[in-house]
Amino acid sequence: MAITITDNPNSFTFKGQKLIYTATSNNTALTGFKYIVEVFTGASSIGKYYIPQNPSGVLVFDLSEVVRELIQTDTNDDLGNGLIHTLPNVSAKQMTKSVNGIYKFEVRIGEVYGDQHVEDLNLASHAVILTGGNIQARQGYKYALDEYVADASTKKVFLTNRKPSPLNTISKDHIEVKCTDTDYGSMAVWNDSTTISSTAIKIMYRIYNSGGLTGSQSMSFSTLTGTDTPASGDEKAKLTYIGLFPANWSSSNSPLLSSYRPINATGWTYYTIEMLDALNNSVSEPIYFVNTASPCKHSPVQLAWVNQLGAWDYFRMDARTARSITTTSKEYMKTLGDYSSSTYSFDTWSRQQTPYQVDAKMQYVLKSEYLSKEDTELLQNVLRSKNVMMELDGEWLPIVVKTTSANYETETISKRLTMTFNVEIAQNELC
Repeated sequence: MAITITDNPNSFTFKGQKLIYTATSNNTALTGFKYIVEVFTGASSIGKYYIPQNPSGVLVFDLSEVVRELIQTDTNDDLGNGLIHTLPNVSAKQMTKSVNGIYKFEVRIGEVYGDQHVEDLNLASHAVILTGGNIQARQGYKYALDEYVADASTKKVFLTNRKPSPLNTISKDHIEVKCTDTDYGSMAVWNDSTTISSTAIKIMYRIYNSGGLTGSQSMSFSTLTGTDTPASGDEKAKLTYIGLFPANWSSSNSPLLSSYRPINATGWTYYTIEMLDALNNSVSEPIYFVNTASPCKHSPVQLAWVNQLGAWDYFRMDARTARSITTTSKEYMKTLGDYSSSTYSFDTWSRQQTPYQVDAKMQYVLKSEYLSKEDTELLQNVLRSKNVMMELDGEWLPIVVKTTSANYETETISKRLTMTFNVEIAQNELC
């Protein structure tokens, strides 16, 4: 009895791709032979499969079909205290571990054959850590995700689809996020030094005004900040969300020094976030959060969506938002008067046509101001996302995007571009 695994997925990767296991056995010629694949998360079996050999005598098993619906990008923090978007939701917890966005699976392969069908289990096994996120077919089989591993100052690391733009105001070579004091948002990183080679142990926050640096503070990955160390055996901490937008840092729950919080840092122009190793070397590219006021004539809408990397991206829609309500109803005809009483009459205001079910939907038209080509590339991902939310009038709401197509650019053009999304609140409006 011998099982040999001949191919397996990368040990830390996205769920949205072909996660193929192949294996061979020296018993394939025996009567009634089948491979057995059992998938575990922790000590719990989530599925056991009896799979015939292919014409070459090989097992071919795709793990993605088993785990696809289990792994979901988180909306709430790990303690249920509030939304990912509004971290920190409790004192000092600027970060949070994942709940449903990452799992460690063990794939055990065995075999069964013979008249008695005696099962030989777990003759070979492989462990894999999967997060939300997708790899497109055009990117190839077992696409490497090295740019998200924090081990060099040239690495992107943060799980965002944003890109640098030549229209950036501070650094044309790095990602810039336009934001202001009231904007919320969180980004995610892979926080692991055991399966991948990340050397980051903390993040560094630096805030600037027109005169230069005004303050800096580091924050370690630890239970004190809401997650755990990169060496932790807790796989949930290996996907860590961090509240990084100005309103997150300005929260009274933030461990950031009060004078460094954007809301208290009068005249701040931008701040940067990057990952550092134990020697305080930078092991990621910095992200720039640039103080950009929204138009004062109307309220902006913060749009949030689950991106292709299994995390959240954000964009502030600054143009005027149009609002409407639509209703559908089911009706019946009510008989006039009372046929059971001793006399018959009815009031002049008595109703015949009577609705017995009315469904109402709140709808919005979200519009951007003028965009760079990089912004249009980012925003086209809103149409692909299965989970979109918006912050409107201080409240986060789930929405369904009704827009089904949008133009975006991959080359710099002279035309000034905007984008519009028709959205609907993903809740019935009660009448």
